[in-house]
Amino acid sequence: MGKVANEVALEEFERMSQAYDLDLDPDNEALKQLKEGIVECIEKGQVTIDEKGYPTVHLKYPVGEITKVTFKELTSEALVAVGDKKSTNTVTQDWKALADMTGAPFTLFQKMRLKPDFRICQKFILLFLV
Repeated sequence: MGKVANEVALEEFERMSQAYDLDLDPDNEALKQLKEGIVECIEKGQVTIDEKGYPTVHLKYPVGEITKVTFKELTSEALVAVGDKKSTNTVTQDWKALADMTGAPFTLFQKMRLKPDFRICQKFILLFLV
């Protein structure tokens, strides 16, 4: 993965935002930092945006044969996973939400390296479920 210019990364972020109908408040400092973090991941080539505007996280540390995870159209099931009262562990909730958001098996996220791979995926949970 190569480096991407900041302007291109910002354009890619905006394209993704449009694909997911994100309405990001520019005055929200937490969202601003989240956007900057994702743009930085795009710049580094850790995240790419496909033709539909869907992000793919390229794993630095593959899990078995899996080297990347692509997010898809979101359903409300991701909200259910995050709000699952049976699962009081927020990391477990994140695994469930990511499984719904990507179609990847729940166990993939259990085995994923925390840094940087899982942390990058968590950024999308925060972004998409605002």
